[in-house]
Formats: sequence, C-alpha cells, structure tokens
Amino acid sequence: MPFKGMLRERRGRRVVRLVLVAVSVTCIGAGLLLAGHIAWFVRSSSVRGAALVQRERRAISVSKPTASTCQSLGQYGAPAASGEPQGLLEIPLLGLTAPVLQGTGDAVLDEAVGHVPASVWPGRSGTSVLAAHDVTWFSRIGQLRPGDELRYVMPCRTFTYRVMSHRVVAAGSPVFNTATARIVLDTCYPLDALYLTGSRYLVYADLIKTGPTSAIPAPPASPSPLIVPAPKALVAEGLGLQQNEAPLGVLSFAGSLSSSWRRTSAPLQTETSVLTAYFGIVRSAEQANQSWWADLAPSLRGSAPADLWGGRITGYHTPLDITLRLRGSRVLGATLTAEVSSAGSRQPGTYNLAVTETVTGDELLVSSFTMQPAG
Repeated sequence: MPFKGMLRERRGRRVVRLVLVAVSVTCIGAGLLLAGHIAWFVRSSSVRGAALVQRERRAISVSKPTASTCQSLGQYGAPAASGEPQGLLEIPLLGLTAPVLQGTGDAVLDEAVGHVPASVWPGRSGTSVLAAHDVTWFSRIGQLRPGDELRYVMPCRTFTYRVMSHRVVAAGSPVFNTATARIVLDTCYPLDALYLTGSRYLVYADLIKTGPTSAIPAPPASPSPLIVPAPKALVAEGLGLQQNEAPLGVLSFAGSLSSSWRRTSAPLQTETSVLTAYFGIVRSAEQANQSWWADLAPSLRGSAPADLWGGRITGYHTPLDITLRLRGSRVLGATLTAEVSSAGSRQPGTYNLAVTETVTGDELLVSSFTMQPAG
C-alpha cells in the first residue's frame, strides 16, 4: 500500500515545505491483492538482487581506486546509470548487504532497497530515506537499537551511521529534513505482515564517520528451494496465490535461526514451497484424489480428513499464518493455521485448520492435517 511522505526543511525559525512525494512501499504477500507477488519477488531478489550486489562489489573493486581516481569522482562518486546500484547498504548486526537503486516503484523494491528521489543521497547533509519490503530486505530492522551502526558503501567512500531511534507511524506521516546527514529506513509494519498495512516502521540513524571504502566480503549464496513432490496434473491446476484464494497473515519462526539464512531470499523461497504444498494437499482433499494425497502426504496414507474430503473450503475467517521451524540455516518444516469454513463434504462447518509440513531429505511433505470444529 503506497503512502505519502512529506519532507520539510527547518531553516532557522522558518519551516519550508518541500514537494509532497508519493512513496510506494508495498508489503510483501498481500493475499489476493498481490497474488503471485511473493513468487516473483523470490526470483527477483535471489537472482537480480544478488547480481546487483555483485555488480557493485566489482565496481568497488575495480575503482579501488587510486587517490586520483577518487578525487576525480568526488566524495559521492559518479551518478549511476538507470537500473544500476548507486551503492550498498550494509547493516553488520543483521548480516545485511543490499543494493540501493533510485526510486520506490515495484520494479525497484522487488529486487533492491529503494532511495526516495525527493530525499538527498546518503552522505549528504539532509535526510536520506531508504525504503524496502518488510519480511525481506528490512525484515529484521526491528532488532536495531540506539548505538547500532549501518553503512552506505560507494566505490570511494563509506558513510557510517549510528542508529538513534525508531518509530511506528501511520502511513502518510511526515518525514522531516535535517541540517545534518541522516538516514531513515522505512518499511511496512508489523514487520512480519504478509498483508497490506496502514503503518510504517521508521529507523533513524545519524552520520558519524566518513572514510575510504575497504574490501567487503561476498554475501552467502542463496539456498536451493525445497522440492514439493506434487504430480504434474496437480501442478497444472495452479498451486500459487494466483489460483488459490487465501488471505495471508504473518510469517514467524520457531527454533534457532541463522542470521546468514535471513540474509538471503531463503525465507520467501521457503514460504513459497510451504504454500505450494498447502494448496496441493487442500486441492487433493477437495477432489478426493487419493493418489495426489499419497504423493504429498505419504505418512498420512488412508487418513484423509472427512471434514474436507470431496468438499471445499468456502472461506477464511482468519488469515493463514505460517510458522517456519529451523535449526540454524536448515529448514525443518512449517505449520499453517487458519479458521475456515467448508461445504460439500460429509461434515460441513467452521473449523480450526492446522497443516504441518516436514522436510525429509530435500522434499517438503505434509505430515499432519487436522480440522477441529471451531468453538
């Protein structure tokens, strides 16, 4: 959901209003309204996003520059071409390295952190606003506390900022310009929301140091997606949000979570596989297809739910929440929960649905499927 941000510049006792700017910060996974956006983002962030980071690293390495080269480029470097990263945003505490592109449209935010055009670039005097999706690039900025540092890295110069504060504000709240150099990180709130929200989470950080750019380590490789053993005929029916009506809730985690795992597109890749298995098992039950059911849930052979078998889910009374179970960077499985209504089966009604999925080898299989009458 887009919001409008106003930048105001304080000059002495006067307040000068700048241009009213529309900033698009779309919350990932907005159910039916953004059907298919999750899968597209996974591909964009894991392929294009990683490529942009590597491209900027090469530019930094090549220009690692002689003093004369940096002097000719100036403190802020040469303007990047359209679609090229202007720099890298690094947050050491979160293990985050993200490319920064100009703009806040969907094409930019699907693969990078976006710089709000009406704000200054990092390193300059004034407020620089950087926006990104929740759940992905900025999924963990809620862990930042006053005193933590972040960096904006360019070929010649690195600007280090110290976190000062954070705020949760309503969409459309003003962001003020400052006389000193400041960065504001902006994303949707709650940070685990898989739906459109009306609130924004802002992190404020002030420039504390400027220095030459040093070598930076390569980011971890993106993991391979989990395999969902759905038969071709079932896959052909469509097992994504485009073809299945299910309002998404929140994405949460259980167990021990590797910070490096969160640095990649792994959370959304895993979520996409989890939803594929979920929609597959629901369609198998609705069409009373024992063969499909056995492929997706071999341990549940012969124990299909009578409350849904041959019927259909007619509605969701609560969003579909997803909890991923992890041990370090290893995904162990997932649980999906929602309150649903069913019709057409032997026992129609309103139920608390819970589906458990477990990783076996490199496959994601359904290990539990329960529907308890809602109280």
